[in-house]
Amino acid sequence: MSKKVVDEQEQKGGATNNKTTALLIVGVMLGSAVGSGAGAYLLGKNNQNSTEPTQVLEETINTDESTTDESNSDDEYTPIDVDASEQEVILADIQSEIDYLDSISKYVEVQIGEDSYDGYLYNTHGEILAQSQNNEYTVVFTNDGRCVRVASEGDEENGSTSLTYNSSIDVMKQCKNALNNMNYSGYTLKKVEHTNEDELKEGVREYVIDIRGRDACIALYNGVGDGNSFGGKLIDTIVSYLAESTGGTWEPHIELGMLYSNNHDFMAYLNLMVNDEPQNNWLLLRYAEVPDWQLDEKFYTVEFTEENAEEVCELVAKATSDIYSIIEDDIASRETESNTTDESNTDESTSSDE
Repeated sequence: MSKKVVDEQEQKGGATNNKTTALLIVGVMLGSAVGSGAGAYLLGKNNQNSTEPTQVLEETINTDESTTDESNSDDEYTPIDVDASEQEVILADIQSEIDYLDSISKYVEVQIGEDSYDGYLYNTHGEILAQSQNNEYTVVFTNDGRCVRVASEGDEENGSTSLTYNSSIDVMKQCKNALNNMNYSGYTLKKVEHTNEDELKEGVREYVIDIRGRDACIALYNGVGDGNSFGGKLIDTIVSYLAESTGGTWEPHIELGMLYSNNHDFMAYLNLMVNDEPQNNWLLLRYAEVPDWQLDEKFYTVEFTEENAEEVCELVAKATSDIYSIIEDDIASRETESNTTDESNTDESTSSDE
């Protein structure tokens, strides 16, 4: 199988050839462990306009195939300005939630289209492994700011593998950037009022960071590669596409929302605001805590070059397989423990009846 390296601009690939199934399956296996209090609200509210998959804003935005849920009224999406007197407290509260999420190893499921999802595995060492639901591509993020994406097309004999680097950004990084950029021009903090009794009991709060202007939107993608070239190319691509598809001019405007509760239910979403209407680009649906893991040290010594493409692809395949095995073993262990507990309870109940 031939291999090529593509710098900066990612290419879509076919199924990645490794022995693992998509990380999304991990989400299915962990489903019972994911909180649903805050999630139930956002799933109902934010199923508004959804674009086709865009690899988390890394490819052309296809708004022609967006879907709209007519049952959602405009009143259900009404972020309001935050008073200056409460902004500092709110930002500290959001940061506290982000810090908590950083302190645990977790699986995160992200919807990037009507029926398309990505799975992210975060560890406590600042490393990430992401995979598409159909194993079309796998992305590894190291904790020194680099990333590599492996995608394959065709079969073992006639296919090819594209290896791209420093051209991806994960969803939590976007949340952190938005929070860290609040002193930038074009960034405004808003909130969505929650009045449902159950939501109030759970302490559900939702905040939206409104981002307006080309420079402000570019800053949302800080930390990818050198300088702001990644963000600049990305925003310019969206501007060009929307101008062509709508016949109008898109003034860069993005809303990034975060919703969480007292028990650390957490969801997030990013909307492109087109003619003041939200076009959902991605939706962080849920997360679940998983065993901690760590990348091989070779990820920090190997250069992501064409000469090393074979080694890098093998590293990514092995990392995916090893991490999946760790989680699979943990789930099997917990299921065994749960079954043992159930049998013990059944025996005690039977003994009591006698």
